[in-house]
Amino acid sequence: MKIYIIGPVTGHEDRNLGAFRAAACRLAEAGYEPVLPHSVVPEDAGWPRALLASVHRMLECDGVAMLPGWEHSQGACVERGVCLDIGLPPIKTVEEWIECSRSHVLP
Repeated sequence: MKIYIIGPVTGHEDRNLGAFRAAACRLAEAGYEPVLPHSVVPEDAGWPRALLASVHRMLECDGVAMLPGWEHSQGACVERGVCLDIGLPPIKTVEEWIECSRSHVLP
């Protein structure tokens, strides 16, 4: 399953890449194929263009994993809202996805 990771980027050193990579490693170890927005959105993209690219790629994935602090990110709140509004893809915290893999319960 491809899992798109959302969380705070703007205003964080190195676009919070360390937190995204750490989550990606944990998800990969749990058997998922993590997708980071950093691989989708050009570093110099303005906010509207970045959000469009992110949402487009996110909707191609099988699920979404939220990093801690997602609720303080305008972009992550919009991404989460899109998922909730249309009912796809399933959205959980990184920990919830890992627990699902351990118990073999998928969305």
